Order: sequence, then structure tokens, then C-alpha cells
Amino acid sequence: MFVTGHSMGGGLIALLGDAWRERYGDRFRGAVLWSPALGSPEVMPAAVICVLRALCWVWPSAQLGPPEDPYSSFAVLEEADKYAACEHNYIGA
Repeated sequence: MFVTGHSMGGGLIALLGDAWRERYGDRFRGAVLWSPALGSPEVMPAAVICVLRALCWVWPSAQLGPPEDPYSSFAVLEEADKYAACEHNYIGA
């Protein structure tokens, strides 16, 4: 068995990998981690955390984070069109 994880999923797999190896033995063959969230070199200042929590409370529908260009990741334009049309993907306002 191989498992894969991206971002937070990769961090969870990295955390659970040893436990899975003990539990499943030789059936657990390995993991592929894509950009795993393994930690940060700095701790975010408490003031920034406070402001972000307040913003989330006041404006819960705010689209935070950089917009993603769906056409940079897909070789087939029809697949990029489906991605861009999905309401769960933020591609800029």
C-alpha cells in the first residue's frame, strides 16, 4: 500500500507514517508527499492571528489567499474550464 498527500494531507501522512508502518507491517510500502505542510520557520505574531480571526468573524466569505490560474496546471483546456467554473475554487475577483 502506498499513500499520497498534498499540503496538510502530506503533513498528516508524515506524522502517521511510523504508526501505519507498525500497524500494517510490510503491506505499508511508502508515501508520496506533495508540498507537505511540515512546519514553519517562524511563528506568526499574536497580533496578526488576532486580526485574521477578527476578519474571519466579521467577513466570513472573504476570499483570502492568492488567486490561482487554472490554465497553468492543465494540459487540456476543457479540464481547466471545468476547474475554473467550480464554485469552490478561487481564481480572483
